[in-house]
Amino acid sequence: MDRLWWENITNTSHFIDQIVEAVQSGSHLFLQLPQFVPWYETMSDLVISKIERQNSDRSLKIIMDSGKDPGEYLFYQYCRQEKRAQYRPGIGYAQFLAKSEELIMNHYILWVTQADAAQAKKWYTFLEGYSKALGKGKKGCIFLIETREDVSIRERGSIKRLVYEKEIAHYDTYLFAMLAASTQKQTEGFRQYLAEAVSSVVPDDAELACACIKRGRIFLEDPVKTIASIKKETFRSDGTAFWPDISEKQIAERMWEAQIKVVFPIIEKQRSIIVERYRKGIEALLPITGAYGEMFFDAEDVEIGVLSHLVSLGRLAVAFEDGKMIARLRNARNTLAHIKPMTQAEIDEIL
Repeated sequence: MDRLWWENITNTSHFIDQIVEAVQSGSHLFLQLPQFVPWYETMSDLVISKIERQNSDRSLKIIMDSGKDPGEYLFYQYCRQEKRAQYRPGIGYAQFLAKSEELIMNHYILWVTQADAAQAKKWYTFLEGYSKALGKGKKGCIFLIETREDVSIRERGSIKRLVYEKEIAHYDTYLFAMLAASTQKQTEGFRQYLAEAVSSVVPDDAELACACIKRGRIFLEDPVKTIASIKKETFRSDGTAFWPDISEKQIAERMWEAQIKVVFPIIEKQRSIIVERYRKGIEALLPITGAYGEMFFDAEDVEIGVLSHLVSLGRLAVAFEDGKMIARLRNARNTLAHIKPMTQAEIDEIL
């Protein structure tokens, strides 16, 4: 499922391409990621593979942020002792490193991981000075600074910023859920509902959505218990625990929202079929007065609740199975109209 997320969803695939394009253009990129990145290792592997294919003259190195001043860290890490002896405090690390053409780091793409907000700002200050001192047309190190915290970075010159949450939205989780649900050996209607329900309940967590999709009907029958089970028994791809920040009330509300999207159109479609099937009988009763005094002058407008009432009174004769269907549709509509989620057994009857 990791490849499905990063290679088959347009925005996630484009996100990786934007990282590669920024590096390829020689820009320094601040990559702002959420706390939990879906299948981070797969994402980084794809980025590394694409960068290395397009940059045969550079080596990609991944380093963890040291927590030190960036310029000072690079100075001691990539300058030999004889080179360090040439440094004068008045120059500053950024300018000194930019003017040192023989440094091995000039042939590197340095991917700095786990930089907190404070360190990211220090990297930004360093890169401002480094880029300015390097000037145009001169080869220097290319930096990719990764942070999991919200940092205000102003794009200027060769310094760019890419924010995961601005590029990848809830709709992408829905598309992923639709593709993932297609592996379920169920009806098309069931798969559509499963995808809608999962992406509604966990709209911003593709890995948790994947775990829910794999459980299929078990999730739909009891999403609260299923998510609690996932949290207790399984882990993310990076080994960390699932900690969904969602209450039972929110889960119920989101399941209801998913049912509104899927069930209401089915109710309307079935109502239209029933109206067409018994049009002559309905038209003979027009105009029809609803329970709240509303008047219906056209058979097409008669609501499912009114049809059910006419059947129960014996005024509209329908086949036994159609009568049961009308009752189910009425009950489903009434449940959803009162902002209550339906049970999976009720959903199965409609689907």
